[in-house]
Amino acid sequence: MESFQQAQDWLETLEPKWGVLSGKQKLSLEVVRELLSLLGDPDKFFKYRVIVGGTAGKGTVARKLCATLHEAGVKVGCLTSPHLQTPLERIKIGDHLVDPALFGRCLLEIKAVSQDLVPTQYEAILLAGVLCCQKEACEVLIAEVGLGGEFDGVNALRGPRIAAVTFIGDDHRDILGDFPQMARTKAKIFNEDSRLNLSYEKVYKDIFNQTAVGSVEYIKGVPTNLSSKLVKRIAREILGAERSFEVVHVKLPARWEKIPEDKYQNAYLTAGPSTLILDGSHSR
Repeated sequence: MESFQQAQDWLETLEPKWGVLSGKQKLSLEVVRELLSLLGDPDKFFKYRVIVGGTAGKGTVARKLCATLHEAGVKVGCLTSPHLQTPLERIKIGDHLVDPALFGRCLLEIKAVSQDLVPTQYEAILLAGVLCCQKEACEVLIAEVGLGGEFDGVNALRGPRIAAVTFIGDDHRDILGDFPQMARTKAKIFNEDSRLNLSYEKVYKDIFNQTAVGSVEYIKGVPTNLSSKLVKRIAREILGAERSFEVVHVKLPARWEKIPEDKYQNAYLTAGPSTLILDGSHSR
């Protein structure tokens, strides 16, 4: 665990917030791209790369797809953000969190090659996740976009990709601009590496179609089922038409997490609902 502690110490020295939030860093993918090259191009190792963006639901899609492919027998790695307690939560290999010792070694490997290239904490953890998934010989890498799309570190990953954007909603407008600008920024993951572009966005389809490199396939249906339908479409693309599988449903911490009355002290709730709901997602 010594490598993990050393890596944690280095991580604490890095900028804890996005450059776009702090105003200290120019919007660019160059640091991530150059570090990937110095690390030996681990992002090019995987048979499939799945990039998932959007305003909300992208973490659910990523984790649900990871669980579905794992149950189908695929060696899969999944990178999500943010975390609640430890950065290890951001990296899953199959159905387990990444091994702390492996995570530590990968972070120290990034530190060794960084020199004048200083990543943010987010970028360092992302790079460590890619390295961990490569070293674990994952066939598929799933990566959730942290913020926006065009300049998110995930968009620096190279090689043929399946790109999916859930929808455009009312979040981070102070950073990403008005809704049309937000749609263009998020649609930038539909780039020249995309072999399949997917979304269930309805309002900004024209902007998606104008921005995307290649066509966009739109998922239709009942809103509550759209994430599962998106997962099913991606899994079918990866597994092939002949292979049977079931979409696995997962629960993310603090995403509409219901706490029954017998699980909390009700002293301050003398009236009203008998169930608490923790809503840590983007939903209003």
